[in-house]
Amino acid sequence: MGSPALHTQIWEKRQDKACMSSIRLETKNDKRENIGIKGTEADIEKHFYVIKTREPYWLYSRIVFLGEIDRNTTFENMKPLGKTKVNEEYVDDFLLDDSALAIDTNDGIVIITGCSHSGICNIVEQAKRVSKTEKVRMIIAGFHLQSEDPEDEVLMKTKEYLSNEGIGILYPCHCTNLLSKIEIAKVVHIGELGSGTSIEI
Repeated sequence: MGSPALHTQIWEKRQDKACMSSIRLETKNDKRENIGIKGTEADIEKHFYVIKTREPYWLYSRIVFLGEIDRNTTFENMKPLGKTKVNEEYVDDFLLDDSALAIDTNDGIVIITGCSHSGICNIVEQAKRVSKTEKVRMIIAGFHLQSEDPEDEVLMKTKEYLSNEGIGILYPCHCTNLLSKIEIAKVVHIGELGSGTSIEI
């Protein structure tokens, strides 16, 4: 069996923005739709030895789970994406369990993220700090950039940040719209990524 590392909050019940209306919040018996992980902790533990941690965790000598991402930028993840249930109460959900992997290669680090809800710039900074490596060779990621406004603050500041990092290549995937890809491609080399694509890292 493998040993996945998971954030300690990953099992909490979640709602998206569509579930946050006053009508839905007043439903009886708390029957609000849960958009979090289906199944239970026990289901996962039948198949894996699960490591639950908020801290970075080295899975192998060159592969690290980045843990809970420090939120240090002033423009990323500033608005809640829904609600999450903590101690029997629904509170604003900033997806604190959003994380990523960093792979230490001989030519810089490769960062692999999910949706980058914590902010791709925050993730890159955490990856560099944890791996003690400044050079980022590649990022394969959903960037959580979906604005249709080319002057959107998050998009513009993300573009500026990435342009200063000397990153070898980016592979934007889900949660990244065409406008964001076009804008980022003006400052960083972007590769094509889709179902069935093979990437050598």
